[in-house]
Amino acid sequence: MKSLNCLALSQPIQAVLTTVTMLWGLHFMAPAEAHSLRLKDPAHPLDQQLDTCMTKNPGTTSERHCMEALLPLWEARLVSYYQRLGGDQNARLKAAQDAWRVYATAQTRYFEQKYDLQGTMYALFLADARLQLLRHRVLQLEYDYDFFIMHR
Repeated sequence: MKSLNCLALSQPIQAVLTTVTMLWGLHFMAPAEAHSLRLKDPAHPLDQQLDTCMTKNPGTTSERHCMEALLPLWEARLVSYYQRLGGDQNARLKAAQDAWRVYATAQTRYFEQKYDLQGTMYALFLADARLQLLRHRVLQLEYDYDFFIMHR
C-alpha cells in the first residue's frame, strides 16, 4: 500500500484504509473467488455443489444459473428445518419466520434496485445476494435445530 503510506497517516488510519481497500476489492473479484472468501460461514454440502457447478461452468451467466439453480434447494432446507423446529406450532418461531420473510422480501427488492445496472456481472451479483440471504437463514435454522438436539 505505497499510496497510503506516502500520505503519512497514522498507523490506525492506515490499517482502516487498507481494510476498506481490501474489502472494496472483493466487490470486483470473480464471484467464485468472492464466494470462497466468505468468512466464518460453516461449510455446507450445497456450497460444494455451487463451487462444483461454477468451476464446470465459468462465466457470469453460467455462474448466475448455478446460483439460481440452488435457490430451490436452499428453500427446501429452510422449510425442512422450520418444520423440524415446530413450524407453525411454534409461535415464536412462526413470528420470527414471518418477520424474516418480510425482511427478505424487502431486502431482495433493495438488491434488485442496487444491481439494476447494465452488464451480466450485476445479474450475477443479484443472484449471489439472493442466495446468501436465503443461505444465512437456513444456516441459522440448522444451527438452532442442532442446538435444541444437543441441549434437550
